Amino acid sequence: MERLTDNIDFLTQLDYVNIAARRLFGGQLLGFRRSRRFGTGQEYADFRAYTPGDDIRQLYWQAYLQHRRLVCKLFEESAEINIYILIDTSASMGRGAPEKLLYAKKLAAALAYIALGSQDRVTVVPFDVDVDVDARPLHGRGRFVDVVRRLDAIEPQGQTDLAHVTKHFAQRYTRRGLVILLSDFFDPKGYAQALKLFHHHHFLVTSIQINEREELNPTLRGDFELVDVETGVTEMARMTPGAIEAYKSALTAHYVELGRLSAVFGYQNAAARTDTPFQDFLIDLFRRGVLVR
Repeated sequence: MERLTDNIDFLTQLDYVNIAARRLFGGQLLGFRRSRRFGTGQEYADFRAYTPGDDIRQLYWQAYLQHRRLVCKLFEESAEINIYILIDTSASMGRGAPEKLLYAKKLAAALAYIALGSQDRVTVVPFDVDVDVDARPLHGRGRFVDVVRRLDAIEPQGQTDLAHVTKHFAQRYTRRGLVILLSDFFDPKGYAQALKLFHHHHFLVTSIQINEREELNPTLRGDFELVDVETGVTEMARMTPGAIEAYKSALTAHYVELGRLSAVFGYQNAAARTDTPFQDFLIDLFRRGVLVR
């Protein structure tokens, strides 16, 4: 599989996405926003009367000179958010040209690059039938190289069990935040339970389904032995125009339900196809308000 660290064009594309995002939203991308808590930021938002023990450096001397009253400045605090990028590494993500997992890695890297630049905390969490509970949060633009190394080490294998993964994720990662879920969602029962569990544990979720062109619109015709890449189960199938249309209808219904359930919980949902340049897909998301809080 192509390595992100070996792709100079990819690093150039990251800068393009980051600059475009900043121009569009001026820092309001992902979780970056002002907190209504008062802290020690650079911009003050209100005043209150001085009480003994307050930091005299926060006194507003102009008010004292004008009104002979001691008041303290209250500052806005820039709040970081915890961003969890969950990336499906099951065997089905290894299919396609370009490969779905490689596309997911590029999306994950670009989103991490932007988030780290916004001083948010980013945790990249690979999963298949289980979730990596050893992933650690990263903070600061300088940690981006660690994100890329982690992504480059991922290989497609195993099955998908989103319900099991979400349960263990919520037990391990107790600091609430934004979950960006990158998957083909070939887990008909698990994704619904996963979204319910995320909602129960008070996470925000943006799900991005990733597909290749052929699985959305198959061009196969004739008799084939089909093999499930995750379970190894085989089945003979005659790929007639009617069978293709039935497959496409079932797949469409599957993803429509994913979008409907996401909306019920107030979550965001988007669909990516691997023959769309990842940078174009992301910028289109930002323009449509997805991943902008």
